[in-house]
Amino acid sequence: MNEQTYVSLTTVPPRFSNVGKTLESLLFQKAEIFEIRLVIPRLYLRFPDWNGDLPKVPKGVKIQRCKKDLGPACKIFSTLQNISDPNSYILYCDDDCEYLPQWAQSFKSHPEQKNSAIAGSIFNVERLGKKNGSILQGFGGVLVRKKYFKIQDFRIPKPYHWVDDIWISTCLEKNKIPIVENRDAKHLIKNSYQDQYGLQNTTFSKKNRAELNQIAVNYSSENFKIWT
Repeated sequence: MNEQTYVSLTTVPPRFSNVGKTLESLLFQKAEIFEIRLVIPRLYLRFPDWNGDLPKVPKGVKIQRCKKDLGPACKIFSTLQNISDPNSYILYCDDDCEYLPQWAQSFKSHPEQKNSAIAGSIFNVERLGKKNGSILQGFGGVLVRKKYFKIQDFRIPKPYHWVDDIWISTCLEKNKIPIVENRDAKHLIKNSYQDQYGLQNTTFSKKNRAELNQIAVNYSSENFKIWT
């Protein structure tokens, strides 16, 4: 693989003091990584009282600012917008894990990485009452290419704001990009810490993650005619 590979992730202010461990683990990957980007929005919808101070990052990590808080989707769409080569790869991941040195290489050496999205964790859309598709999960990491996405995909509809996995899976499905599992990835990560700021355990507008996922999948099926 000669095209450049970017590793991209985002984080939130309460995690600024802990994200260093994650970033350090990414710097010690055996795979060839062109750049590691930590995406920080100008303002946080979840943390309106944030004073604007940025986290300290180790040498070799670039802080990239995102004009609008896209929620967890900042980690992919901000980086996609800021690279020019459509053949580039973006390996995005969570901010609360440490990644063993072989983690990135398990994606880059996957036999289907040139034409498919490679995800460390996926599940069948039948879990959400639909059919004929898969949902990728950011947990474990996801490798995509810029050319998998169209310009309209950067405008994220409201139902997906806090459930980026559903929107990214929607984009790939409607753009006819297969989603393939990297079964090695989940064995090459470990949780760095546990806190109350993970989206999995957070409610928005009195709806939990499962309810938001269902709303988003229904929206995808109705508006993009997929998973039917």
